[in-house]
Parts: sequence; C-alpha cells; structure tokens
Amino acid sequence: PEPTPAEKLFDAYKKEYAQVGTMKQISGSSMGETSSTAWDAFVSNGKVHIVREITDMDNDKGRIALKMAFHNDKPWVVVKEESAVGGSRPFATSKVGWDEGGNLVLKERLANGQLSDVSADDAKSLYNQAQQAFNMAQAAAPKK
Repeated sequence: PEPTPAEKLFDAYKKEYAQVGTMKQISGSSMGETSSTAWDAFVSNGKVHIVREITDMDNDKGRIALKMAFHNDKPWVVVKEESAVGGSRPFATSKVGWDEGGNLVLKERLANGQLSDVSADDAKSLYNQAQQAFNMAQAAAPKK
C-alpha cells in the first residue's frame, strides 16, 4: 500500500533527525516556577533545524521530552513523550506534523497502548511551544 501523507511526513522527519551529527549543536537551560528545562538545538548554515527539550516537573511529577523539527523557520514535526519520574519508557507519545501549507497532517497519540488523534487544541499548543523553542534557539544560534 502507498504510505499515507502522515507516514511520508514522519519518514522525512526521521531522515532529517538522523542528520543532527552533521550540524552545529548549541544548548541551554531554564527554570520555571514548577519545572526545569534543558534544551539543545542543531543548526546548519545559521538556521535551526532541530530542537530537543527535556522538562523535569517539580515534586517528582514526571518528565516531558520534546523533539521539534523545523522547515522554513516554522514548526514541521513535534514528538512529545511523557514519562513518569524514573520511568525509562514514556507512557504517552504524541506526534504532530504540518505540511508545506500549514495543514495538520500527522496527529497521533499513543497512550497506554491506545492510539488516538491529537486534538486540534493540543496540536496548536505544541505548534506554539515549538515556535517559542525555535525563536529562543535561533536567537542563540551562531550566524554562520
């Protein structure tokens, strides 16, 4: 069978993600009121292509890992993994991705063995979070 647009998008994302070793890495961290976040970004030709963020929630409330890829300075694919404290495997994974026209093509959520669609509100929230991560990383990126 022909791959779906979502499958094609995620395959392209995996190929892009595999290229991080050829890119310049920058990193940083921040503290919020209820969490601490460490991030690193991968830059090529002065442009951020990938940002990874790991947020540890205070009071042992768990960890959220985000892997975000960008095309033309816009969020392209975001993978969000939610884990319990000390848990090595995520209990929920959300994958969202947008095509060239900004349409949501990939919107999968796997939680407790159940596959469902990511809601439009959750996808928009992940898009906005990715855009903020991009802006922060791009500001820290070397120009060339």
